Amino acid sequence: MFRIDYNHTAAQKYADDMLDKVDDIIKDVLQPGFCIKKKIKNQQYDIVVEPHGFTKNFLDDYRKNTDLRNLLQGDFNYLRTIVERVRLDSPENFVKLGKRKYDRCYAGRPQFEDFHTIMSYIFVENGYEKSKFVDKETVVDSVGLKVCPYCGQSYIGSVRYPRSNGKIHVAKAQIDHFFPKGQYPFLALSYANFVPSCATCNQTHKHIEDVMDNHGRMRMMSPYNFDESKFRFGFGIKQAGWIDDSNIEVKTFFDVKSADDLTLMNGYKQILGIDKLYEFHNDIVLDVIYRKLIKLTAQYTYYHKGISIKKSFLDRYITAIYGYEPDPRNDRNRIMSKFLRDIVRQVDEVAKMARLN
Repeated sequence: MFRIDYNHTAAQKYADDMLDKVDDIIKDVLQPGFCIKKKIKNQQYDIVVEPHGFTKNFLDDYRKNTDLRNLLQGDFNYLRTIVERVRLDSPENFVKLGKRKYDRCYAGRPQFEDFHTIMSYIFVENGYEKSKFVDKETVVDSVGLKVCPYCGQSYIGSVRYPRSNGKIHVAKAQIDHFFPKGQYPFLALSYANFVPSCATCNQTHKHIEDVMDNHGRMRMMSPYNFDESKFRFGFGIKQAGWIDDSNIEVKTFFDVKSADDLTLMNGYKQILGIDKLYEFHNDIVLDVIYRKLIKLTAQYTYYHKGISIKKSFLDRYITAIYGYEPDPRNDRNRIMSKFLRDIVRQVDEVAKMARLN
């Protein structure tokens, strides 16, 4: 719902802390005789790294060198290049090993290489999900968000306070993996794949939904690459002649000019339910209309034209009236900012047309 500035300094520090730990796991996996025992339907199989297979070549590249650092601290665009490399080898690399995959890919073989299983072993089971392997609180704080970047509706942040038993409780934002670690385990420790979010988006809306379709098109924009021009909120009046919240319909409009845009539109509806998530905020639209009708913005016009005053003060004045941040870069600080900004624009356009007529 808004763009996150990529913190290169924090990402580099994170990679500094992680390099040796991750490299040690990869080194162990590449040792001769390494094997993961996997039970499928009461039958045990051996998952190995084949000497000349894709998995070994991939891991050889991501030892303690530039490529491992880039895997850990590279930006979103770099992560996409890794995803495409894996996809070019085989779409099966994104699928968790189970009976159906075994029957489809490895039937009759007691020993075989499964890229997904080995990546999960390294980056998820012995990495992200291992206690204290990642300093998650520091990661969340380094991004510096107050608002969930997916829905834009919930405040997030770390709060410490004592429980009745005297222990300090920490309530903090959750970390969502933009590329879900269930499908993309090799990105489970990548800083640019960490998105602090509210519990509702992490556990209910986005959860484990794949953010790419079968053709490699994005179904959502990463907050690190978010472009707010791709969609906007608006409203309509159901019946002419009267206005109250029951007669206002909130709408979501997507800028669809290509197959990629169509995939984005469907993704935001199917993953976040973004149109449904905002449609019941017709009361807020009514508030904006009322504020416009009573001409609170006349004072803004007076100050803007009458005396010399800093733009930052004027922006805060607009925030106080409408409750949103005029500058999209500040959306991280106030909930519903994009929604309110889009609604205000439409109300202003309607008022302008009314004056012209």
